[in-house]
Amino acid sequence: MISDIAWSLQTLYGKVKDGNKYFSNHPETAPAENSSYANLVDGNDNTYFHSSWSASGTDKHYLRAELPEATKDFYIITKRRTNVNSNRPTSMLVEGSDAAEGCRICSDRTASCQERTGNQYAGSR
Repeated sequence: MISDIAWSLQTLYGKVKDGNKYFSNHPETAPAENSSYANLVDGNDNTYFHSSWSASGTDKHYLRAELPEATKDFYIITKRRTNVNSNRPTSMLVEGSDAAEGCRICSDRTASCQERTGNQYAGSR
């Protein structure tokens, strides 16, 4: 299981607690992967969401979360699969938007945000 502290934080303060509030442009669909958005919030280290590795494509993969309300502060908890090391993400870009046109980009939690126009969502493979 995710560490007790991390899971307690998600349970108490998590902004997205429903797997139906997530969307990816390239989710893995191979049945053997058992990849599901619900796995992102179930607290089980043995389940996971996986972006597609079995399909071709060159555009970057993203994972979008729909927040239930406006927020100024957030945290992200990630855990990597331990049984496979290939193609793990090496970087992550976090973007947010409070409007249909535009977003704020924060490359890390200490960096200042930059304004960007247009609907842009990004992630990494």
